[in-house]
Amino acid sequence: MKQINLLFFLFVALTIACCKPDDDLPDGNFPEAINTIIMKDCAVSGCHNDASHEAAGGLNLASWEKMFSASSGGSAVVPFNSDHSFLTYYINRDPNTGPALLPVMPYLRDPLSAEDVQMIRDWIDTGAPDKNGNIKFSNSTDPKLFLTNQGCDLVSVIDLATGRIARYIGVGLSSGVSEAPHNVKYNAATDQWYTVFIDGTANPNLEVYSGSDFSLAKRIDIGDGDWNTVTVTNDGNYAYVAAINKEAFGGAGPGTVAVVDLSAGQLLMYLSGAPTSHGTAVSPNGSRLYVTQQLGDDLTWFDLSDPSSPADPDVVDLDQWSPQASSFNTHEVMFTSDGTKYIVTCQGTDEVRIFNTSNDSLLAVIPVGNYPSEIAVSASFPYAFVTCMEDTNSFSGDPEKRGSVAVINTSTLTLETTVYAGYQPHGIVVDEGSQRCYVANRNTASTGPAPHHISGCGGRNGYLSFIDMTTLTVDPGYRMEVSVDPYSLAIKP
Repeated sequence: MKQINLLFFLFVALTIACCKPDDDLPDGNFPEAINTIIMKDCAVSGCHNDASHEAAGGLNLASWEKMFSASSGGSAVVPFNSDHSFLTYYINRDPNTGPALLPVMPYLRDPLSAEDVQMIRDWIDTGAPDKNGNIKFSNSTDPKLFLTNQGCDLVSVIDLATGRIARYIGVGLSSGVSEAPHNVKYNAATDQWYTVFIDGTANPNLEVYSGSDFSLAKRIDIGDGDWNTVTVTNDGNYAYVAAINKEAFGGAGPGTVAVVDLSAGQLLMYLSGAPTSHGTAVSPNGSRLYVTQQLGDDLTWFDLSDPSSPADPDVVDLDQWSPQASSFNTHEVMFTSDGTKYIVTCQGTDEVRIFNTSNDSLLAVIPVGNYPSEIAVSASFPYAFVTCMEDTNSFSGDPEKRGSVAVINTSTLTLETTVYAGYQPHGIVVDEGSQRCYVANRNTASTGPAPHHISGCGGRNGYLSFIDMTTLTVDPGYRMEVSVDPYSLAIKP
């Protein structure tokens, strides 16, 4: 009995000692009032200081700079967005003011006052500056990833130098319903990024944003539609936006492509002849626009001799080798870096088909995992990466794995390997600078890995992972949690 009492006393003593505040508050380079709160209640012995942070979720609050480094839950503070900075969830004890998560911080101590919590939120909403007014991730020339979060009508801007979330940009019309930003593309000629919305009744616009300060440049009304993908010409003058079934939205008809003059900011025309349009790609020489058919057997192309008014369509024969028992349901199309070949994902047959650009002849049929979706092509390595979002076969021995990334060798036209890069992978993009291929894992199914925290808009967070292109392996130490339903990726290199 005495031994039990002694163990209990030691436990209580250690618990009280945990997170004991220091009397002498160091300068963490925070603004003075914020520094007082963090140094007095957070960056203390046993908690979020240099010595203890690894056991405290990896979050180090010993300084302003360290606050933006790695933690097991992703980015604790996102400048200008306290609603999606999970640090605020743990100091909040009033669920009526926003998410409130356990364990409540400061741990085993008196809670922060409502005034202190609001002060931290206000500080984050003004950019979470240091004591000199500097705001993190403000260099407009640094490489960035743009990632649509369908569940929260956000685009995550990820700083590639640090792998941290630099900003959450609210997109759409804030109509009170989910507009679901479905696709994002970046154009280097204009330093702009573009997004379209699957719920085109709530938001019938193509939205254009600055690639430097992420501000909204313009909204272009393209009419109601389930807008899936946007492709922009290399010069940034024209965009082509695909809808699977625009007729259901009161538009021009099923399978419509909107032709948009980006300079003038106006819709020019709708293209017909590509039923259930989904994926779009302009050939490297700018001569053709290719359009996949999500619910059909064809791949359609339009002559772009006049990019403002594409000529009548032609159809690529997908079934050049042998008849198929099921529909191809072509989802996405992308050209290899040298432009000599293009790759098509076929969700109806769980395969990738590769064609010769010069004459549209079929070069290879490569079986892959279930539901092949998006494609990323490397210019430095002979690889194309294909996300197979619902693959349950490649790793069937592990019930906790769902989805795969097929690595296609674009020189030999064979399957190089299959990689597990996360749960329900969809968006994918190559970063040649870091020799990485980034993967957006939707993680919408309840059987996926539990998120570290909830989102400011509710729902189940997804995450970002990457494949090392030199080894074709995934770094197990990097799983960047992002907001709900991360879907499409684009890169500002």
